Amino acid sequence: MDSNDRVEYRFPDSESGRVVFRVGDPASSRPVVLLHELGGLSQPTLDYADKLVAARCVVHLPLIFGSIGQQSASRGFAQVCWGRQLTLWLSNRRSKLADWVGRFCDHIRDESGHSAVVMGMCATGGVVFSVLMNDSVGGGVAAQPSLPFRHPWSVHNTGTLGATAEEVEASAESGKPFAALRYQRDWICPAGRIVQMAETFGNENVVEVSGKGHSTLVYEYHDQAHQRVLELLDQVFDSTE
Repeated sequence: MDSNDRVEYRFPDSESGRVVFRVGDPASSRPVVLLHELGGLSQPTLDYADKLVAARCVVHLPLIFGSIGQQSASRGFAQVCWGRQLTLWLSNRRSKLADWVGRFCDHIRDESGHSAVVMGMCATGGVVFSVLMNDSVGGGVAAQPSLPFRHPWSVHNTGTLGATAEEVEASAESGKPFAALRYQRDWICPAGRIVQMAETFGNENVVEVSGKGHSTLVYEYHDQAHQRVLELLDQVFDSTE
């Protein structure tokens, strides 16, 4: 993605608002909010946004922490700890970021007349469960949701989904299109988490791709995971176009 193809703005529209980058045709009726991973809003994340633009989407990429181009999980972890936008260790908690994403999706719908698909990845995967029930959200993708973190030798938190139990239940009851993605041998997103998503949202909404990777859509891109995203986008938007 060339920097000339990006439009930078803030939401809310003030000096203290969060920076957002928009790519794609602003007149598109297929808005997507793509939440970057723990490493940051990296070039590979921007490259994945291009794949969504190729699917006729306009993609909004909030800068959750760090700077554009950042690709460092250790730096991202420190920034998350400092900013406290995400809940790293505690179960059954709503993140501060979810509040902002909900308001942002309301803004997109008010401006465009279309509900957005929210895609969370890694540390931001659980945010999807906190906003899917919102009227301004048309569907969600939780790619390898990794919060709350757990020690590799612990079974604690293996089935929790980075949101409150009430939010997860409301998201499932909304009946909106949803997709969960995970590598089969991903130790960062534990197997118990994908089992919980399958039990809550239905096996048909869960895709486990073969291999030992973690980042299904960006750093260890897997075409099967992306194809599931494309199916969901058509499911959400074809009925409204």
